[in-house]
Amino acid sequence: MRAHLRFLILDDFDPDTGELALRVAFQPGPEPGLEMLRLRLHLGRTGNPLEPLTRELRTHVQMPLPPLWEHGLKTIVHAIEEELAGPDGRNAPALPLGADAAAAPG
Repeated sequence: MRAHLRFLILDDFDPDTGELALRVAFQPGPEPGLEMLRLRLHLGRTGNPLEPLTRELRTHVQMPLPPLWEHGLKTIVHAIEEELAGPDGRNAPALPLGADAAAAPG
């Protein structure tokens, strides 16, 4: 049985460095249990910010980034990069992610 991706969590974003921390959980085979990849994507730089994730999936999980995951992540990356390019730029308040997002007002 080949590996299956189970979920992706966006952990943190540092506007000073442009790093988006995330975790990807996958089930490597038929036996129960999950393994976790922890990565940092570098936003606001030239090139594809998703490349570290696609490379890790190819080498460690032996599968490509699913098209829906790629589309969703590109949408998130684009939104963050647009926010950083705005008038407040890197001085804007931090975007709530993970547990902080649930507790954020609004």
